[in-house]
Amino acid sequence: MATIKKIKIDTLNQFAVVARERSFSKAAKVLGMQVSTLSRHITALEDALGVKLLLRTTRAVVLTNDGIAYLDRISPLLNELDLATRDVAESKYKMRGVVRIATTAAMADICVVPIIKTLRSDFPDIRIELLLSAEIQDMRAHRVDFAIRAGKLRDSTQIVRKIGEHEFQVYAAPDCAKQTSPRILAYNSQNAKAANPTLMCENYAILRQLAVAGEGHAKMPVAYCQNEERQGLLVRVAPHSPSFFEVFVAYPKGAVLTDRARATMELVIQQAKETAKIERELAMASN
Repeated sequence: MATIKKIKIDTLNQFAVVARERSFSKAAKVLGMQVSTLSRHITALEDALGVKLLLRTTRAVVLTNDGIAYLDRISPLLNELDLATRDVAESKYKMRGVVRIATTAAMADICVVPIIKTLRSDFPDIRIELLLSAEIQDMRAHRVDFAIRAGKLRDSTQIVRKIGEHEFQVYAAPDCAKQTSPRILAYNSQNAKAANPTLMCENYAILRQLAVAGEGHAKMPVAYCQNEERQGLLVRVAPHSPSFFEVFVAYPKGAVLTDRARATMELVIQQAKETAKIERELAMASN
């Protein structure tokens, strides 16, 4: 009995072309190969299957009953394989398919969520997959197109591009901002070095929610609190001076970005610029 390892897809395609052309010489021209090589491949296929697929005559090539049955079974598979191969090859140049982005929940909120509406409008066939983690992902292993990261990036295996510099401020609800001994809400132990936090949580969405509810002062990215600040739900607590963090996009060295990934990255970069512009306007308004 033939095994899968003995039969190559190329040989199946060659058999299908010979069957269609009813001639080894015509099939060899279509396939761009020597007649003798093609004949040898078909003979090897027949030997692997243990049946005769073709009857060779001086005038033409005729399919045997086994050959007809085999061709009927493999033709849909070859057609599907050809379509799948074309779709995958073309998807690199079309705005269609999945873009996988590695980032944190906070950076996704700042850089990705605002672009979704534009992405859906301009490129409706692009699908986004977010890998949300504070850990630096092995992008090749996780099939990530690009990452969005904050802070210092030193990785010789990645191409890194700075897309913005954003600001931290201490925020509180308006009434809570006036307290002289407020409760402190901290992101992590480093964020809380100079304070004794009543709550520590590595999730800015929770800190923002608690700050809006008047549960304390929280140091958070301005970009993450823009809406609440404009609505008057949060105010900057004086006299705290701001601190800053850099934001980067990164992808593996040697990787070729698909057009869909590059288009998505450009939207992220434009969003980072827009966010920085709003930050400057809010800073001027708060002075």
